[in-house]
Amino acid sequence: MRTGKDRVRVDGINVPVSIGGVRVESGDYLRGDGDGVVAIPASRNDVVVGAAQEVHAAEEAIRAEIAAGSDLRAARAKVSYHDLQKRRGP
Repeated sequence: MRTGKDRVRVDGINVPVSIGGVRVESGDYLRGDGDGVVAIPASRNDVVVGAAQEVHAAEEAIRAEIAAGSDLRAARAKVSYHDLQKRRGP
């Protein structure tokens, strides 16, 4: 959004708010791109960032495997890519 003039209102400052049905609290992290926005609770940010770094590293390894001649299925298996999609922790 370039401007919110006449379309945006302040719901609260430093209080929990609801954005699209998702509760967001002061200190939470909001990250977005062309596909959408994700709200990360401040207490989980380190876990989420760590998981994102693991996925990034695995995807880089998969690219390297494919560049070396491997097929996608074998490359994903080699780096246990599908295990990264399993829920861990609370």
